Amino acid sequence: MPAAPPQLPSLSGLVLLGGLSRRMGNDKAAQRYHSQPQALWAYQALQAVCEKVFLSIRADQDAAWLGERPLIRDSYHNLGPAVGLLSAADAAPGSAWLLLACDMPLVDTATLNALVAARSAAAPAVAYRHPDGTAEPLCAIYEPGACQALRRS
Repeated sequence: MPAAPPQLPSLSGLVLLGGLSRRMGNDKAAQRYHSQPQALWAYQALQAVCEKVFLSIRADQDAAWLGERPLIRDSYHNLGPAVGLLSAADAAPGSAWLLLACDMPLVDTATLNALVAARSAAAPAVAYRHPDGTAEPLCAIYEPGACQALRRS
């Protein structure tokens, strides 16, 4: 009898809002693309495919406008967007994380569903691929082992 496929960890969603938006001049998470702030649209999009969803923010970032949504405050520094992933992995070490940067308004539910369907116990991560073939690390699923490897690097 063949062995049962390995069980995948639960999948949590993380909207990355911690960037400083220097080039944009104002908070990119608050930009309206879908008749609401992009951060909230991304949060709702992840709710369709994840068991739990969190908003990732800098330690010093004002989050009052985000309402009562669950937050994960960055606990690392100078690592770019990896700060959000590592902080989330600390908050729930056994969870896999679907990251979505708040400045990706063209990501749709079909893309998120395709990422979820591509998960495999044999792969530490799965990422959206742009038409030119490059992987998008800020629209990707990171399994717990990927987070452990990131900590070691």
